[in-house]
Amino acid sequence: MSSDVPDFLAQLKGREATLDTQSARRIVDIFQSESDVETQLACLRILRNACASNKNVQVILISGEDSFVSKVLKIAEVSEPRVASTCIQLTHNAFVGHPELQQAHLQKLRATVRAILERRDSSLRNLAASIVLLLMASQPSDKCLAVLDILKDEIFARLLDDAANFGEFAMLSVFKVIQNHSDYFCNQYACLKDVEKLAWLDLASHFVTEKNACPESLEKFLVQQFKRKSSDIMAVMKADKQLTDPVEFLKLLSLLCHLSSVENCISHVTMADNSLVIDAIYLLRMLHETGKSDIPNQFTPISKLSGQDAEDLAQNPIFGFKRDLIRLIGNLCWNHRQNQDQVSGSVRRP
Repeated sequence: MSSDVPDFLAQLKGREATLDTQSARRIVDIFQSESDVETQLACLRILRNACASNKNVQVILISGEDSFVSKVLKIAEVSEPRVASTCIQLTHNAFVGHPELQQAHLQKLRATVRAILERRDSSLRNLAASIVLLLMASQPSDKCLAVLDILKDEIFARLLDDAANFGEFAMLSVFKVIQNHSDYFCNQYACLKDVEKLAWLDLASHFVTEKNACPESLEKFLVQQFKRKSSDIMAVMKADKQLTDPVEFLKLLSLLCHLSSVENCISHVTMADNSLVIDAIYLLRMLHETGKSDIPNQFTPISKLSGQDAEDLAQNPIFGFKRDLIRLIGNLCWNHRQNQDQVSGSVRRP
């Protein structure tokens, strides 16, 4: 190491916003020639901070096919967490405001982000999600399929898990996918494990409970999934079997209750879907009939709530099942004569 390198780097600390191009190039040279990890980290941190507000430094780092950032991306894939995280932050800052150069480096960015999202370190995965978020926000919609390809297979499930555990960039990335690419978001559902599906539904709830925020494709998916699960539950009940774990269905039911209760939020297509209200009616009738069975079961009415443990009731997923079905049916019948007639006809039948 040259004797003046430590002093040179120390002088630049806190002055990154005004870093001149000559100094930036020297830092790049120092980084590439030094093997000392602490010196490399100092170089990366100065360049990371400079990129946050200095476009001249950004251009130096990301211009050319064999750019400095291209080398940093390869380092990020295999380095220990301190170096890898700084490399990711530098890469993110360098590409902000340069969508055309993002596109030029897209193949390398995709490879690095996928490699990091496959690592076990959730903090690194969350930082990698910041690049996914940047690319989705910067690229036109016809280019976003290449970005979404980063998340295919098990990668989306990992990102979803990080988002459910309050990883900020992971959560924002998933929200961006729901908002602008809900078809892709819905297509991933079948590939998820049960616990991941619950996390998926929890994140989707942020859009369902806000007026006019729910994408139509997400709404259609929730309705289709509800009807599919309703059929499964009715088949289990007809066979006189116990429901094993209805939590997923109850979350779907809760989301549709919210969706149908917000004025102008649920679409006319969903309101006019006779099979949705019919499924809800028949499932409610089946629950009621099952509860009247001589053999005690999950749906046997509770005569005295005062004699029950409040905590046990709150944790029992079955509790409130009928209530939410009635709520959904009522919401679907609001100002909708055809659905009202459907309910009346069902009530009159023996």
